[in-house]
Amino acid sequence: MVRSWHLQPSLIRALSSRVSNKLREMGDSGETALVFTAHSLPTGAVSAEDPYQVQLLQTSKLVAEEAGATKWYFAFQSASGPPGTWLGPSLKEKISELSRYGIKQILVCPVGFVSDHLEILYDLDVEAKEFVESLGIVLDRTPSLNDDPGLIEALAATVRPVLVDDPIAAI
Repeated sequence: MVRSWHLQPSLIRALSSRVSNKLREMGDSGETALVFTAHSLPTGAVSAEDPYQVQLLQTSKLVAEEAGATKWYFAFQSASGPPGTWLGPSLKEKISELSRYGIKQILVCPVGFVSDHLEILYDLDVEAKEFVESLGIVLDRTPSLNDDPGLIEALAATVRPVLVDDPIAAI
């Protein structure tokens, strides 16, 4: 069984390519804050041993390094559902903090998501953009991986050893 794939080189390359391309498009002069995001979870649903947050930070660090991004941060998005405490900081909290530091341009890389769906197309492209406009900040995001060959390569490289080790799983 696949335990994790957050350090898969093809995944890191596919994400870092999107980050570096988008930073170039944005005319990054080193003043753009890169914010990686993932889906928040209720804190009561996450045990102390759960690798979720640690793995997301490891992936983010490798992507930022490969993309040559020096200012990067992490936030959670899409906290919805039962009331209570969710993993944070939220993206809005992080944007507010960056705004207080004078950041005027933010690139969001939804590292915890592999495809376009409601939590990307609405939560980032609509809600987050409306929020940053009120602060005078420009926000853009990296394109989702969707069917990118790098994602497919990462998935294949992750699954292949499992299939070789367990021929029954290949049936």
